[in-house]
Amino acid sequence: MRKIHYIIFTLIGICDHSQIFEGEYGNRPARMPEKLPLDTSYIECIYSYNVYDPVLDENEESYQILEIGMNKSKFASYGYYRIDSIIKNDYPDGLTFAQYGNLCIENDPKPGSVIKDLNSGSLESIGRIFMDTYIYEEPFPQMQWKLGEETQEICGYRCNKATMTFRGRNWTAWYCNIPVSNGPWKFGNLPGLILKVEDDSREHVFNAVSIRNSNNLIFLYKRNYVKTTREKFDKALSDYKLNPGNFVAGSPVLLKNKNGKPVPNNRMFFNPIEKE
Repeated sequence: MRKIHYIIFTLIGICDHSQIFEGEYGNRPARMPEKLPLDTSYIECIYSYNVYDPVLDENEESYQILEIGMNKSKFASYGYYRIDSIIKNDYPDGLTFAQYGNLCIENDPKPGSVIKDLNSGSLESIGRIFMDTYIYEEPFPQMQWKLGEETQEICGYRCNKATMTFRGRNWTAWYCNIPVSNGPWKFGNLPGLILKVEDDSREHVFNAVSIRNSNNLIFLYKRNYVKTTREKFDKALSDYKLNPGNFVAGSPVLLKNKNGKPVPNNRMFFNPIEKE
């Protein structure tokens, strides 16, 4: 697995990369961004998320959490969720940059989240490209599912099959009888909570590993988000992943490898979930 290291100047970017802060800088207090409350969750579902890059012939696995409230839901990295819980319980008086960096290494959070507004029928997608965090809004995607007769048990729930084609991929989903029309990432529009969904090439696979009742704050960190559109974000992300050296050329924050040398124009791990 390829590791890329950045020189990071802000706390926002620490968890995106395997960077340990030592010495005087590492001992400085870490200032966490302000939390913007969105809702209170009553269901939490944790998913494993596997992505396969056929060009590099590599697989990446992460864990994501879907927090569902009455008005909004958030799908984001379970690593960030764990870090927030640890800070709240173990560091009530604050922590240092080094301590925060170590938490990131231990929990391996991934950037990116999807916020669904269950009342307005819109969603916000948040993603990170190099040192900037982007946000774009779109209506709930029109997902035309075809319901099937097959069943499968997942996390103790009997699930029914559904299939559709969406933005360049053929998807198969398994939804349970929990009466929530929601699921991982942007998925939804089924009679119950989606516990598993994968494309026909199995390059993107979401699989529920835990479901629980909850009563936790759903929040978003207050940051300087760059507003954009889905099309512009997808294009910029592709440019960055496929040619990182050119993308950051001339930037004062240089992209370097573990030996401290500038990263060449080699492509990074990348397989977009949306092809169109």
